[in-house]
Amino acid sequence: MWCNKSMLYKLSFSLVYLFYLFSVSGCTTYANSLQDDSFLISRGIIKNTSRYEISDVNILHLPTRAIAGVSAILPHTAAEMGIR
Repeated sequence: MWCNKSMLYKLSFSLVYLFYLFSVSGCTTYANSLQDDSFLISRGIIKNTSRYEISDVNILHLPTRAIAGVSAILPHTAAEMGIR
């Protein structure tokens, strides 16, 4: 045989360790890319006190001309909106 058991054990341990490092680094890179690091300019809560669903709600932030929106707010619920 061209290698002994201790050499084979070191090689297998190294491969498992490298696989672990690559999998951990890949997971942390993906998780960090999902975070939004921008500052929150303004936020507000819109309450629907009616008995009906409100649809296509858009809010215009006048200083920045940014638009935030939600597709629907159910009756007697609230939606929180933030502008970045």
